[in-house]
Amino acid sequence: MKTFKIRVALILGALLAIFYFSSDFALIDIEKTAIIVAIGIDEGENSRYKITAQIAIPQATDTAAANDDAVVIGDGNTVMEGIQNIGAKTGWHPKLSFCSLVLIGRKVAENGVKDVIDYFIVSEKVQNSAIVAMADDKAGEILTSKTPLDAISSFAVSKIVLKSRWMTNTVPNANLRKIALSEYSPSKSSFMPVIKPIKENTKSKEGGSSSITASTKSGGSEGSGGESSGGSSGGKDVPDKVYDASTLAVFSDFKLKGEFDEELTQIFNMLMGPLGESYITLENGDEKTLLSLSNGTRSVKVNLDNKPTIEIKLSFKVEVSDSSKGYALDKLNRRSVVDEDTITKVADKLNVLLLKLVDKVKESGADALLIRDKIYKYSNSRFEEFKNYPLDSFDYLTTGEVKSLD
Repeated sequence: MKTFKIRVALILGALLAIFYFSSDFALIDIEKTAIIVAIGIDEGENSRYKITAQIAIPQATDTAAANDDAVVIGDGNTVMEGIQNIGAKTGWHPKLSFCSLVLIGRKVAENGVKDVIDYFIVSEKVQNSAIVAMADDKAGEILTSKTPLDAISSFAVSKIVLKSRWMTNTVPNANLRKIALSEYSPSKSSFMPVIKPIKENTKSKEGGSSSITASTKSGGSEGSGGESSGGSSGGKDVPDKVYDASTLAVFSDFKLKGEFDEELTQIFNMLMGPLGESYITLENGDEKTLLSLSNGTRSVKVNLDNKPTIEIKLSFKVEVSDSSKGYALDKLNRRSVVDEDTITKVADKLNVLLLKLVDKVKESGADALLIRDKIYKYSNSRFEEFKNYPLDSFDYLTTGEVKSLD
């Protein structure tokens, strides 16, 4: 028996040695592989889509302080054709396993993103957890921009959109899985943050993004060869950009239907949850008071008993965080005790914002509050009756409740 165990161990050891010395265990060949970290999708000129891929390029020297990046552009009548064109014209094999951001241009969003989302969901090359956002104009311009926030612009965008639950929540994030589930649900609606580049002061920089263009003419015929530009800027002034992600784009049937401004986006995020931390500002003459909202509860209920009614409720506890007139040290221990007048004003502001949100939802026609989903789940016997019921035909009852933290 002991001899048999020794033989089995020797055989297993030999097999492991064979695997070890004959395979690279799917290690990435950096020289032949384009590690795509973000993809931008815009409307093409000679084809349907213009694909911008941002590729992380590890530095070859030990003295490099940070990774550089290349921006590669390809045209195609489908997303896959554009990506494959990138590989055909550059000699790199596009690897999408590390793609964490899909940025959609405004024109593509207006025309519809169904084919885009369907491709990424069906493809096994891209993770369903990849963030999806809409560019205020063109996705390619954001990926080719330089930012002081990170060596690679898409990483900066991802950090702004993805926040930990301990940080201030201003915009609900969306990924491929969430959008697909929402669009194929009874509500047929989804949302994603809008990324707006903001120009900062010009600063002297070294290095820069490489830009390679690979395109084919409509119909798949051969196009121009790759062109590259970039590299070291020689210390020239390069405009820096930071990114604003405080507004929200709302979709229905995969098409852009409307946008929420910063205030409506915040109240929508409060309503949809989960909410880590949020603030609200009150103005009283020259004084501005910043209050933090916590321990919130939220609900969106559908009442079909008499007149079809949507009951929306928000409830928070507040405390004073700061004031434009300062806060005396002898009052610090009483910040969590908020006077009735302030509580009333905060509640009134919440109610006003809830009504504005309802009006915007009606105007857009997108079921961002997932009303039809709730009818399907909780009043399924009446779903056929209300599945095409116009959103502006419902009555809306909004309630904003505020209490002092102590």
